[in-house]
Amino acid sequence: MKKLIIIAICLSVVACSQPPVAPILNKPEILYFKATPDRITSGEATMLIWKAIGFTRIVMDADGFKMTEVTDFPLNEHGEQGAWVAPKKPTMFLLTAVGPGGIFTERVWVQVI
Repeated sequence: MKKLIIIAICLSVVACSQPPVAPILNKPEILYFKATPDRITSGEATMLIWKAIGFTRIVMDADGFKMTEVTDFPLNEHGEQGAWVAPKKPTMFLLTAVGPGGIFTERVWVQVI
């Protein structure tokens, strides 16, 4: 019985002396980012649609200029977010998901003819 108690005490001391394990933080991910349609005539609009997970905020840029933080955009029944845009010239849209595990970026190109 004394051996069993000593072993139990030794095991609990070893377990308690280990440093705490840091939680694994998952990197946010943009599952897809698309423009529908991706080719428009000047004056028309297109819908940018994306689905992202693991983010705390999302930022959208157009040709390098910050447009808006889009975290407040409501989700549709498919878990997607979206925004109507009407660029006057061909434009590269950049969507960046930021979360505790890092950042993830996707791009979509809208042709304007």
